[in-house]
Amino acid sequence: MGAQISSLEENAQEANSTRVGWVKTLPERGTTDLLVTCIATLLLCVYSSLHPNLPMQQESQLMRQWRFVRWGLLGVLGPEVIVWTAWRQYVSARALQAEVDKYDYSRLDVRSMRPSSREWLRLRFLASEHRILD
Repeated sequence: MGAQISSLEENAQEANSTRVGWVKTLPERGTTDLLVTCIATLLLCVYSSLHPNLPMQQESQLMRQWRFVRWGLLGVLGPEVIVWTAWRQYVSARALQAEVDKYDYSRLDVRSMRPSSREWLRLRFLASEHRILD
C-alpha cells in the first residue's frame, strides 16, 4: 500500500514538472483545435445572447451591422455590461407597464378620435391590449 502511494506521488510530481507547449494537431487534439473551439463557442454564445433594439428607420443596413458588431465585442470583452443593460431595460419596461396599467381605459372612446393622429394609434394599441374594443 505504501509503495502505491509513493508511486502516485512520483507520477504527480512528474506531471507537475513536465511543461507542455504548443501541441500539433495531427495525431491528437492540439492547441489550435482547443483555441478554435473555445473562440467559436464564445462567439456563438455572445451571438445567441444579443437581442439589439429595433433600429431607427433612417439607420442604414451597414450601421445596423456595425452596431451589432460593437455589442458583440462588448459581449466578448465585458459580458457583465450586457447583463446590466438587459436588467436596466427590464426594470424600465416594468415601470412603463405599471404606468400604463394606471390608465383608466373604461372612459376611453377610441372610435371618436381622428384615425390619423399619433395619439389615436397609441391608444388604439393600448386599448387592443386591454381588450376594450371587443
